[in-house]
Amino acid sequence: MKNSQFLPTSQKEMEAFGWQNVDIILFTGDAYIDHPAFGTAVMTFVGQNVGAKKPQRIKKTMFFCIVVVAIVGFSVGSLVLLLGEPLLSLYVSSNSAERSAVLAAGMVRLSTMGLTYFFCGVMDVGNGILRAFGRSISP
Repeated sequence: MKNSQFLPTSQKEMEAFGWQNVDIILFTGDAYIDHPAFGTAVMTFVGQNVGAKKPQRIKKTMFFCIVVVAIVGFSVGSLVLLLGEPLLSLYVSSNSAERSAVLAAGMVRLSTMGLTYFFCGVMDVGNGILRAFGRSISP
């Protein structure tokens, strides 16, 4: 294991740190997994309508995708937060002395990350919209 490595990524590296097991594994990235697909979809539809010179369809597509990705992101983030403690309990050793502290820290992270994931989706949709126009405009 390299000395510059921050966290272990295998059982062998954990043992080099002197760890027998981990108390928690963060899985908040799972709630984000669907957002890039919305960016790709909006890029396709907006690009087609830019080429067809149909600005009304561009506006309709942009609005629809932003609303849908915000709803999906907020819903998935809320679901992860509502099920947070049972989900986090899957990864926390039941005999860990710090179990309640680890679960509390995990819930703080989930409440911060889970409820803001829709911003990532809106960002991906915005990125797709800008890419669909083809060329950037210099300031």
